[in-house]
Amino acid sequence: MYVYEWDSSTGGYILTPMPLAFSKEPRPVYYKELDILGFDKYWDYDKNDSFPYMWAEANNYYYRGRLVAKTKGGSLYTPPELVLIEDPEPEGYPLRFVDIPAMVDKNRQLMDQLVQETIKKIYNTFVEYKDKVDVFYVAFSGGKDSVVTLDLVQRALPHNEFKVLFGDTGMEFPDTYETVDEIESFCSENNIEFLVSKSQFEPEYTWSQFGPPATVHRWCCSVHKTSPQIILLRNVLKKVNFTGMAFIGVRASESLSRNEYDYVSLGEKHKGQYSCNPILEWNSSELYSYIYMRNLYLNKAYKKGNRRAGCLVCPRAAERNEYMARVCYPNEFDSLMNNIREVYAHNFQSEKKLDEFIRNGGWKARKNGRDLPFELNYKEKSDARSFYIIIDNPKTDWRQWIKTIGVIKNDRSPYIIDFRGDEYKFEVKENDKHIELKYDISLAKKAPLFTKLLKNVFRKTACCIGCKECEADCHNGMLHMKNGNVIVDDGCMHCSQCHKVDKGCLVYKSLEMPKGGTRMGKTQSLNCFSHHAPKMEWMEQYFAFKNEFKEKNTLGSQMFNFFKRFLRDADLLK
Repeated sequence: MYVYEWDSSTGGYILTPMPLAFSKEPRPVYYKELDILGFDKYWDYDKNDSFPYMWAEANNYYYRGRLVAKTKGGSLYTPPELVLIEDPEPEGYPLRFVDIPAMVDKNRQLMDQLVQETIKKIYNTFVEYKDKVDVFYVAFSGGKDSVVTLDLVQRALPHNEFKVLFGDTGMEFPDTYETVDEIESFCSENNIEFLVSKSQFEPEYTWSQFGPPATVHRWCCSVHKTSPQIILLRNVLKKVNFTGMAFIGVRASESLSRNEYDYVSLGEKHKGQYSCNPILEWNSSELYSYIYMRNLYLNKAYKKGNRRAGCLVCPRAAERNEYMARVCYPNEFDSLMNNIREVYAHNFQSEKKLDEFIRNGGWKARKNGRDLPFELNYKEKSDARSFYIIIDNPKTDWRQWIKTIGVIKNDRSPYIIDFRGDEYKFEVKENDKHIELKYDISLAKKAPLFTKLLKNVFRKTACCIGCKECEADCHNGMLHMKNGNVIVDDGCMHCSQCHKVDKGCLVYKSLEMPKGGTRMGKTQSLNCFSHHAPKMEWMEQYFAFKNEFKEKNTLGSQMFNFFKRFLRDADLLK
């Protein structure tokens, strides 16, 4: 929103009433971060986290308006390198705290204006939508943005007009749970209803069924956060097709993708649900000014140098963030990382190679189930006349799932199904442990939507573990997961919302094999190179510089390490 300038007198910053085109997202730096990074070897300061000592923009550290240090690199097991630029204080004198009260006073007038505009907009949104939605709630994560969002909403709206909902993934930063306790206590004192949603499954179990999350397979968000929230609200409201509006602490300056968000949107996560982003235009300088001005609780994870406070292990986390999280919470972090190690260990001939894969984040790049040790119990094949689906040891009953796409007209194979006014035929041979589906191969051209959804039915039949994603997607309340069984009511509207997941099932999508179906040999998967796929310009430099490639290349350190790995696997380098 606003431009900020460093203020040497307070050690903080001053906001100026000019629009900021690009935010460098300044954040306060407390003594624990300085200790973890090793600044205590060079600087003298009290071990007190009452106030920050300086500010950081990305990897640049500013003390009273001067750039005094930088960090370079850093990965899961390797600390960032310190680059000292100048002494913060002359002659090694102790660091001084940022004068937070003085900084707040200097920014108060501008912040008051911004806050009043934000509160007014929240209230006007409430008035505009109160006859359109059944519940307003703050989607609380325990992070700084949701703490600020909650405080603004509770100042804007009557406390009986909204709820606070924390989605516990079971993988949160340990300090986040302390933050949740603090906020729940605040809500109790102020007559604000505080709700907690959580999946019926622990992360250890879901990781063993889906495989570890990956950048393109973030099933964890649906299974452990969004779906449990929707189902909990249905139960609280006693209304399956409720319409809600979630106040979310999303800010455009956090990423390019979030810069495209609207202030209010419909159906972004689930059909029929609104999202409102009250602090969308705020940057972190205004956010922290508000936190200090209102004396709001700040998750201790930030005071330890963590830039984010979501899930402890996340495929979208940067390498430096992984290092900080592991140092701060070694037991909890390693417990999750050990799950990843166990899943991928069979691909590697040595612990050293496995360590390299984990360190380089190769697990984040998984696109399918090729490198996982799980056998998919679903197969497809065809001949000149027919298409076949073969399932071994189905997990659920296809007769329940078939209700989601149409009405079966008879009770034995070959089955006739009424699909949106048209009738189609398919055959099923089955026993307790085996199912074989068969239909005429010409049906794919004649009725592509039907065959797509029919495949989805049997993928769900093969792979469904009852994660409740499909139940949450059914806004008519016709689909239920009970005691490991799927129940689809006869009143199903055949809207196909429970099929909106790509390939029909999150488990299937995560475990499906690539075309060709072959597993890679040990250490040969391109996933080993994480997000740094070999590029043509790297190859051109390698052959141009030859023996001087190491000294003359322009690759970053991580890219260079990944490229060396590629060259070795391609037998171009010993």
